[in-house]
Amino acid sequence: MYTKGNGWIDFKHFFAANSAVDRGEFVTNVGGLYVETVQLWENSPSAFSYEDLGSNASGANFGDDVFDPNGGPLSVQLSNFGHSLGPAFPTRAPNYTSIPDNPEVENSRSNQSAKGAAPPTATHSDIPIDAKKPKLDGGCIAKGTCKSTSTKN
Repeated sequence: MYTKGNGWIDFKHFFAANSAVDRGEFVTNVGGLYVETVQLWENSPSAFSYEDLGSNASGANFGDDVFDPNGGPLSVQLSNFGHSLGPAFPTRAPNYTSIPDNPEVENSRSNQSAKGAAPPTATHSDIPIDAKKPKLDGGCIAKGTCKSTSTKN
């Protein structure tokens, strides 16, 4: 999921941090940093991929500050949290054009940015918010499948 508030959210990292947050949000985030550092030492292509730490932080935040086990359904709480991050079309991501068309063949599990380069930044002033949030039709599951059915006045 791509958001204007936190960039890409990798739900594997999100839910891993969410499930570890009983140690505290700060400790969970430090633990995520530790895991990425170990992966770096082991030369893992997954180490410090630009969505990892942001996803960890989002998951820890959700688990520590948002999720209420006695509240509404998890799906509703997660949806509300996702909307608070400002969901955006994946095509708005600054690295969208470098996402492989065939992830199984092109090793999309690793950071596709240049080695040692800082994550790209972008502005999102043209993304509809609040009542003008885009409604997705067709899923946005694969590159190029996103369609907006929102209406702008």
